Amino acid sequence: MKKFYMLLVLLSLSVAGFAQRFTDTVDRGLVAVKVTNGVFVSWRVFGEEYYDVTYNLYRNGTKVNSKPLSVSNFTDASGSTSSTYTVAPVIDGVEQEKSAAVKVWSQQYFDVKMPAAYDRNGNVVNNGDGGYILNDVSLGDVTGDGVTEFIVKRNYSGDVYNSSTCFHHYECIDMSGKRLWWIDMGPNMMAGPDEQWDLIAYDWDMDGKAECVLRGADNMIIHTASGKQIKIGNMNYVAPRDQYTCNGAEYLLYLNGETGEPYAWDGTSENFTPAAFPLPRFEAGESDYGTVWGKAGDGGHRSSKFYFAAPYLDGRKPSIFLGRGCYTRHKMCALDVDPATHQLTQRWRWNQYTGGSWFGQGFHNFGIADVDWDGRDEIVFGSMVIDDNGKGLSTTGLGHGDAQHCRDFDPYRHGQEIFTCNETSPSMNYRNATTSKIYYRLQSNSDDGRALCGNFSNKYPGSVGRSTQSGMISSVADKPIAELGEFIVWSDLNFRIFWDGDLLDEVLNSPGTEREAKIEKPGTGRIFTSGGCKMNNDSKNNPCATGDILGDWREEMVLRTGDNANLRIYTTVATTEHRLYTLWHDHQYRNAMVWQCVGYNQPPHVSYFTGELEGITIAPPPLTMTGRTEVANGGTIGTDLNGKHAIVCENNDMNVSIAEGASPKVMTFNVPSWVQGNTNNNGIKYTYYTHTVSGAGFTGNTRLVKQGDGILNLPKVDMTHTGNTDIWAGKVNFDGTMKNSSFWLNRFAELNSAGGQFRSIKMDYASVLRPGGKASKGEITVDTLDLNFGSIVEFDIYNTGFAADVIKAKHISTETKGWEYGPEYLTPVWRFNLQDGTELVEGEYLIAEAATIEGSLSDIKIEGMGGKKSSLKHEDGKIYLVIEGVRDASRIVWTGAESNVWNYAADQNFLYDGDASYFVQNDKVVFNDEAENFMVELTGELPSDTVLVDNSTAYTFSGAGAITGNATLVKSGTGKLTISTDNTYTGGNRISGGIVSVKSLSNANQAYGNLGAVTTVANKFIIENGGTLQTTAAVQMGSPIKLESEQGGAINNSHDFAMNKSFSGTTLTKKGSGWLKTYSTGASLNRMVIVSGTVENHSGIAAKTVELQGGALNDMVGTGNTINIPAGKKGTWTAANRQTYTNTITGAGTITIYSAAEKGSGWYATRTPLRLNTSNFTGTIVPRASYADDGRFTLDIALALGKGAMDIPSGVYVQNSGKTSTVGQLTGSGKIGAGCTFANNTSVGANTWKIGNDEENFTWEGAFESNANFYKIGDCRMTVKGGNLHSGITRIEAGSILLSGAGAKLGTGTLTIASGATLTGTSGSGGSLNNSSVTVSGTVHPGSTATATSGNINFGDKNVTFNSGSTLVIGLRRCASKTNPGGTQIVGIDKLTMKGTISAFLYEAYEPVEGDSMIIFKANSFTGTPQFDLPELPGGYYWKTDRISEGLLFVGYDPTAIESIPADADVVVSVLTIGGSQIGSFTCPFGSVEAAFRQSAHPSGVYLLKITSPQGTITKKLLK
Repeated sequence: MKKFYMLLVLLSLSVAGFAQRFTDTVDRGLVAVKVTNGVFVSWRVFGEEYYDVTYNLYRNGTKVNSKPLSVSNFTDASGSTSSTYTVAPVIDGVEQEKSAAVKVWSQQYFDVKMPAAYDRNGNVVNNGDGGYILNDVSLGDVTGDGVTEFIVKRNYSGDVYNSSTCFHHYECIDMSGKRLWWIDMGPNMMAGPDEQWDLIAYDWDMDGKAECVLRGADNMIIHTASGKQIKIGNMNYVAPRDQYTCNGAEYLLYLNGETGEPYAWDGTSENFTPAAFPLPRFEAGESDYGTVWGKAGDGGHRSSKFYFAAPYLDGRKPSIFLGRGCYTRHKMCALDVDPATHQLTQRWRWNQYTGGSWFGQGFHNFGIADVDWDGRDEIVFGSMVIDDNGKGLSTTGLGHGDAQHCRDFDPYRHGQEIFTCNETSPSMNYRNATTSKIYYRLQSNSDDGRALCGNFSNKYPGSVGRSTQSGMISSVADKPIAELGEFIVWSDLNFRIFWDGDLLDEVLNSPGTEREAKIEKPGTGRIFTSGGCKMNNDSKNNPCATGDILGDWREEMVLRTGDNANLRIYTTVATTEHRLYTLWHDHQYRNAMVWQCVGYNQPPHVSYFTGELEGITIAPPPLTMTGRTEVANGGTIGTDLNGKHAIVCENNDMNVSIAEGASPKVMTFNVPSWVQGNTNNNGIKYTYYTHTVSGAGFTGNTRLVKQGDGILNLPKVDMTHTGNTDIWAGKVNFDGTMKNSSFWLNRFAELNSAGGQFRSIKMDYASVLRPGGKASKGEITVDTLDLNFGSIVEFDIYNTGFAADVIKAKHISTETKGWEYGPEYLTPVWRFNLQDGTELVEGEYLIAEAATIEGSLSDIKIEGMGGKKSSLKHEDGKIYLVIEGVRDASRIVWTGAESNVWNYAADQNFLYDGDASYFVQNDKVVFNDEAENFMVELTGELPSDTVLVDNSTAYTFSGAGAITGNATLVKSGTGKLTISTDNTYTGGNRISGGIVSVKSLSNANQAYGNLGAVTTVANKFIIENGGTLQTTAAVQMGSPIKLESEQGGAINNSHDFAMNKSFSGTTLTKKGSGWLKTYSTGASLNRMVIVSGTVENHSGIAAKTVELQGGALNDMVGTGNTINIPAGKKGTWTAANRQTYTNTITGAGTITIYSAAEKGSGWYATRTPLRLNTSNFTGTIVPRASYADDGRFTLDIALALGKGAMDIPSGVYVQNSGKTSTVGQLTGSGKIGAGCTFANNTSVGANTWKIGNDEENFTWEGAFESNANFYKIGDCRMTVKGGNLHSGITRIEAGSILLSGAGAKLGTGTLTIASGATLTGTSGSGGSLNNSSVTVSGTVHPGSTATATSGNINFGDKNVTFNSGSTLVIGLRRCASKTNPGGTQIVGIDKLTMKGTISAFLYEAYEPVEGDSMIIFKANSFTGTPQFDLPELPGGYYWKTDRISEGLLFVGYDPTAIESIPADADVVVSVLTIGGSQIGSFTCPFGSVEAAFRQSAHPSGVYLLKITSPQGTITKKLLK
């Protein structure tokens, strides 16, 4: 069998190479779409058409444009759906070949109909749920016609884990829907939730047709374009199937993209076993998954993350990149392709198997980018970057995360930047992609799962980005832009896309999970929604693909239709004035088309920055060899290249010459650097190549272009060419003349010229012009010098003779910006380098000549003065640097009398010794209430000794200047000081009164802030006497703060305040709605008072005592400090998972405590023991759970809350670890009782809960559960409304329990009412207790009140025993009936044992009648001899207890018990209803009572006659 590839490690990498690349040959991509105002047409600009190419557009053969078009889109008002269009480029006025004609789309999309999907038996399988679902798409032109094909991941959504015929597919589909070839992935290529079975396409052999690379396994079948089937490896092997596959052989498949055939296949065999995948699951001698990958039992999750790409590691030819592993170890290798044989040779391999800052740094995605601008690609892998040489370039060491973005986000810094979020060390960071220097970082304690960065706004320079936890971060100013707020909502942190006509990015997402695609324009709203489509991969919501597939530079998106029958390609129909070459020809974007489908899909980014606000509206020239004629080292740029595009671009030092009369149309010098990593952030090596040119000058209309960071030495000759000279990057040394060409220095480009003469020079940000060159006195002559903001002119200056480099110009213009979130420089910079002596001598130095100046010399920032007073003077066409002497430093007082400007040794806005004066270095500056101007504008650097603001009137420090030096800021007085300048002073701060309001603070990643640089000693940042530090934006504090005086100080923050160092001292009061996040222990801080907002503590304790007065404390680590809640105050305290808490709770307020749990896939675990000391707490604890679905609040202590209360909300379950706890009051409707453990396979005994107090009654509507024991203690009354179902004992030790309602229960175990305790209340209609038995030594008193004469307690047909000394108290109201027992009672008793006392009381209106009966209990059996304590009845009546075994009491009557009434004696008779209501009365002789009543008008019925005589009162029942 032909060997597939050779794993031969190259012993060295050749330095010789080339800085330009092979780029794809693509077609014109012409697309026409019917729109309301005609037909919108757009097409590609090729990379090789960067210069001087325009276009003609034809409809049905007729040109529709009046003059050639410079842009590549056009709206044809006369177009219709029946039109056809072609386009032709125009070069030097000559029209070239027209493109193929295209028809008009009737809608904004084009559908590619998917062919039927087949199982292994040849049966068609339906699309959609249970069948085949379309997923990610790899893009590549496999046929060489310039049109991309779609290599579609087609997932089987049925039971793939058990199927024997249906498996996942990869299918190569062209635009017409024809399937070229497909792969049945078989049973051993599972699709986990990360979709880690990916295939990429790229033209590695550079023959114009893309090949394909993927990882394979046994039991796959490739269905080739010729109809053959190639069976891979062992067709009988089926690995254990899970969401990841971590068993069986693995192969590397390198396929012919047009046919699908593996290159190493012999062309005839039915079976083919490829070579092993070069990054194996286990290295030699390894076998235990948990040991190797760091976590056993994860199903292969860590080992099944694979990464594929096509980086240009030498800058000229593509390699195959392979990567493996996530979370812990990483493996990577690069393979070079032999274009003739397709054999693969290992270029390098990189591994990291053990700990350290390079271990576990990879993400679920990665990217390819030339981050250091040396022309060679790097592997951008989460928190680290691997260099082109196979060594680490740099790392943050912050570990794993889920989303990363790499681009030139900040056009004002050299190189690419990375914006990312983190899981291992959350939450997010923004950094230099080359060095990993962090520009901005937000820390938190929870996984930050999404991030997005791009140029989304024309209000702020550069890009903006955010993560789910951060605000909108400026990529230029390295800080949050508070006023942007939710500019991009966190749920939209997904894809970016170019869609409308401006140069801004838009946001691509879905309005729900796997719903339609939507495009949001931040700040505007939704501008597009697809129809009938779905996004992919659950909440990741990515399209099948995005890319510049058709039309101009705006991007298309490939979606799946809702029925999974089609791929739908959407294109924009927005016109644009901007011209960019196809993104397919940008080197970074092109590689993103390869890796976009890998891992957690991330959007592609171009390598460059564009933006209207910044004036950067064109892309840099593409790194392509297409259309270029190369001149090699030692070669000559001759007249044979006239009219052509010539290029010099080798990756080494070069020498070339220019022949007389040479006039290429474009002459490109790409002089590279080589930035080499050494797996050490501090070991990066920088090499700058030099290309030296000799001979004659360029003539004609040549355009001269310089790219690359290397050095170009041009000959000292007369360059007469008329085309532009564009220096895109690097350094140019030229001492000749260039009077016919406009010379432009792009950002970071440099020009050294001694005696050079130029027509014009335009300089952009951070470009450098050195007259005379570096450290060499000289001059430069230029007609027009345009100094844009941030451009730098470096002058060598000499004390001897007051000499300096000189610029001789006719006209100089300056540009300034007023951006609040701008880069370091917003004005031009003139930097002076003293070449003799240690400080400048006072005097005037001639540095320039200029007849006219546009702008102001005062706008130019002067650097290198060493504290001298300096200014620029324009006089008689000459510009002088004026150096003046200044007074000695002293104490000065601000007046603002001359202006509001505080600058260096200029405006006299101060009082010095009673006279007007200016500021000088090391002055002590005082600002008080006697000033005329309180809005102070700082200009330039202001190195002070002390800045004292003692005010009651508000002051504001603003402007582009800064307080510098060793200054100390002291704020006293009651007034407010607002500072918006970025200061670097190092003397620290003391806030002794009033408010200091800022929005930026210095930290480890930001050397400046509104309050100066980082200080390391606590005594250098003091807040005292109630002074307040107010922050109005998200800030990170890198200095320790000390609180002094009894009152201490306050932090009032409306946004996040990340405190990376310690608080110490007396009292810190936290105010404001924002979060204060502490990352260093507060063990030396006596007291922290949280009035509002949240304190999130990440290290040690927030303070020795934290007092909650309305805010919240989130302890993300275990703590043991005191938490106090004063009476009348409320606060919230949240614990973190897998932490232990031993805090003391004090005070009398209300504290809500959140207990943490651990959440898995469908499970929760308790891992957070709360061991709280509440013995002196007299307030209320409200327990809560971090996950409402779980609801558990987990104690691990014999809780002593006898003086306080616990109010358990619904849905919360309070648990303990087999302890006996005391709670003074228990309220709420949650649950309590069960045991909890804090490790697997452990158990605890039953919990005992002692509830009650001696003073305050309370109501419990919740439930005791599990096997808990419940003791009611204390003299109070506890009202129970809840259905307590605990199986442990219930014991009423003291006081009373009042049952309220049918739902009231007291568990299922035994119920004991101890001596002196009472069970009262009622069971309600249909309710009953469920206790297994009831023993009474105290009192049972049915009825909802002490005087109730109705209601019962139902014991649920269980045995009830009244011991000797016990009491049953019954309220009697009336005679029993069929529906009324006559009073309160106990019922639902199986066997009643009565050894106690039956006590009763009468309803006050009750009148006994002989024969009245009352049912006081219902029992199936009765035993015992009760004692009776019954109320006294009226004369003649008595209680009959002879049927008490039946639960009956009767009223008897003994006439002899009262004196006999004579028959003729008059008596008063009251007529009562049977219910006791009087309805009449009469008087008659006693012997005539019955006869008289029967003759009355009362209707028939039963009545009570109450007969009153001097001898007494008797009541008779009478039927009339």
